[in-house]
Amino acid sequence: MIIFFVPDTRRKNEIYYLQAMFPDKVTTIRVERLGFKSPLTEEQLKHISETDLDNFKFDYYIKSESGLDNLENEILRVVFNKENKEYEMKKFFDRYC
Repeated sequence: MIIFFVPDTRRKNEIYYLQAMFPDKVTTIRVERLGFKSPLTEEQLKHISETDLDNFKFDYYIKSESGLDNLENEILRVVFNKENKEYEMKKFFDRYC
Protein backbone atom coordinates (compact mmCIF):
# COMPACT_ATOMS: atom_id res chain seq x y z
CA MET A 1 0.00 0.00 0.00
CA ILE A 2 1.29 3.45 -0.91
CA ILE A 3 -0.06 6.51 0.84
CA PHE A 4 0.26 10.07 -0.38
CA PHE A 5 -0.66 12.99 1.84
CA VAL A 6 -1.64 16.15 -0.01
CA PRO A 7 -1.60 18.68 2.81
CA ASP A 8 -2.97 21.73 1.02
CA THR A 9 -5.74 21.16 -1.48
CA ARG A 10 -7.68 24.32 -2.24
CA ARG A 11 -10.05 23.51 -5.11
CA LYS A 12 -12.61 20.78 -5.77
CA ASN A 13 -11.08 20.04 -9.15
CA GLU A 14 -7.82 19.02 -7.45
CA ILE A 15 -9.68 16.38 -5.44
CA TYR A 16 -11.79 15.29 -8.41
CA TYR A 17 -8.60 14.78 -10.43
CA LEU A 18 -7.09 12.49 -7.78
CA GLN A 19 -10.38 10.58 -7.47
CA ALA A 20 -10.47 10.09 -11.25
CA MET A 21 -6.86 8.89 -11.34
CA PHE A 22 -7.25 6.55 -8.35
CA PRO A 23 -10.89 5.43 -8.16
CA ASP A 24 -11.96 4.12 -4.74
CA LYS A 25 -8.50 4.82 -3.31
CA VAL A 26 -8.75 8.49 -2.30
CA THR A 27 -9.72 9.42 1.25
CA THR A 28 -10.37 13.07 1.94
CA ILE A 29 -9.85 14.65 5.36
CA ARG A 30 -10.74 18.23 6.27
CA VAL A 31 -8.69 19.63 9.14
CA GLU A 32 -10.03 22.59 11.04
CA ARG A 33 -7.50 24.13 13.41
CA LEU A 34 -9.68 25.38 16.25
CA GLY A 35 -8.56 28.70 17.66
CA PHE A 36 -6.37 29.43 14.62
CA LYS A 37 -6.52 33.05 13.53
CA SER A 38 -5.72 33.44 9.83
CA PRO A 39 -3.35 36.25 8.90
CA LEU A 40 -5.33 36.80 5.67
CA THR A 41 -7.46 39.89 5.09
CA GLU A 42 -11.25 39.66 4.82
CA GLU A 43 -10.94 40.08 1.04
CA GLN A 44 -8.36 37.28 0.82
CA LEU A 45 -10.54 34.99 2.95
CA LYS A 46 -13.35 35.40 0.39
CA HIS A 47 -11.14 34.33 -2.55
CA ILE A 48 -12.26 31.12 -4.29
CA SER A 49 -9.04 29.37 -3.29
CA GLU A 50 -10.11 29.89 0.34
CA THR A 51 -13.80 29.04 -0.09
CA ASP A 52 -14.14 26.43 -2.85
CA LEU A 53 -14.01 23.48 -0.45
CA ASP A 54 -16.32 24.98 2.19
CA ASN A 55 -19.31 22.84 1.11
CA PHE A 56 -17.32 19.86 -0.18
CA LYS A 57 -18.30 16.48 1.34
CA PHE A 58 -15.10 15.11 2.88
CA ASP A 59 -14.80 11.53 4.07
CA TYR A 60 -13.54 12.63 7.49
CA TYR A 61 -13.34 15.82 9.50
CA ILE A 62 -10.77 16.58 12.17
CA LYS A 63 -11.26 19.48 14.54
CA SER A 64 -7.77 19.93 15.92
CA GLU A 65 -7.48 21.69 19.24
CA SER A 66 -3.90 20.66 19.86
CA GLY A 67 -2.32 22.67 17.07
CA LEU A 68 0.23 21.14 14.76
CA ASP A 69 2.00 19.21 17.53
CA ASN A 70 -0.56 16.40 17.68
CA LEU A 71 -2.03 16.72 14.18
CA GLU A 72 0.03 13.83 12.76
CA ASN A 73 -1.41 11.55 15.45
CA GLU A 74 -4.96 12.72 14.74
CA ILE A 75 -4.55 12.07 11.00
CA LEU A 76 -3.03 8.64 11.57
CA ARG A 77 -5.88 7.76 13.94
CA VAL A 78 -8.35 8.54 11.15
CA VAL A 79 -6.35 6.88 8.35
CA PHE A 80 -5.54 3.70 10.24
CA ASN A 81 -8.51 3.74 12.61
CA LYS A 82 -6.35 3.03 15.63
CA GLU A 83 -4.06 4.62 18.16
CA ASN A 84 -0.49 4.67 16.93
CA LYS A 85 2.55 4.44 19.10
CA GLU A 86 5.06 7.23 18.61
CA TYR A 87 7.65 4.88 17.12
CA GLU A 88 5.11 3.54 14.62
CA MET A 89 4.20 7.08 13.60
CA LYS A 90 7.85 8.11 13.24
CA LYS A 91 8.63 4.99 11.19
CA PHE A 92 5.61 5.68 8.94
CA PHE A 93 6.45 9.35 8.37
CA ASP A 94 10.14 8.65 7.87
CA ARG A 95 9.28 6.12 5.20
CA TYR A 96 6.45 7.87 3.37
CA CYS A 97 6.82 11.62 3.99
